[in-house]
Amino acid sequence: MQRQIPGGPVTVQLSSGESITGSEILVAAGRRAIAQQVGHESIGLKSFVDNGHSLPVDESLLVTGVPGNWLYAAGDVNGRALLTHTSKYHGKIGDNAIIAHAKGVFPSHPTKFDSVSATADLFAVPQVIFTSPTVASVGLTRTAAHRERRAVREVSASAATLGAILHADGYAAGWAQWIIDAKSGMLLGATIVGQDAAELLHASTVAIVGGLKIEQLVHAIPPFPTMSEVYLNLIDAAGL
Repeated sequence: MQRQIPGGPVTVQLSSGESITGSEILVAAGRRAIAQQVGHESIGLKSFVDNGHSLPVDESLLVTGVPGNWLYAAGDVNGRALLTHTSKYHGKIGDNAIIAHAKGVFPSHPTKFDSVSATADLFAVPQVIFTSPTVASVGLTRTAAHRERRAVREVSASAATLGAILHADGYAAGWAQWIIDAKSGMLLGATIVGQDAAELLHASTVAIVGGLKIEQLVHAIPPFPTMSEVYLNLIDAAGL
């Protein structure tokens, strides 16, 4: 990869010998846990690692198929949600499960949102692409909802608010979206694009985890003037 002039075009030469020139290069190579050669074969998990599979875990992050039920897998190695903040979450859930087993208080029938179940992995994982503008999302996107054959309502609005304009220039270009269950009115997903969008995402994450309906979110009043008034824009766009 070469950039002859600072701020100028970037040229990349491919293995075929062909050259491609563009203004910038975005590398999205994906990720995969480095799980080889750490002793999995000694506990019967070699086939999973050799085939490129993640370690199979239950909702408490206990690795299934290991005699004695003693091994837990947190973070990228279990393949559930390959993000740093998810690894922190997994650490908390795994710790809770291990301690509960040690004390003899592990629930006989774990349920979602209890202290030993990694429920957020299923529908409430926040993700951020730290580009300019920032792209932040949590829960279902429109595409994911359609893939799951969910009946949803999409609401979109500008992310520009007086509070945002006072905070920094450029917010008028921002954009926000809610994905709402068409029947129940529960919030299923949110995407916000714009400067510092990641800082606005957590309110939607809390609403999704809490199973809130957008009619309830009308009563969650953002302080004025702040960037979080984007939620008022979404509520207006929803006709509430």
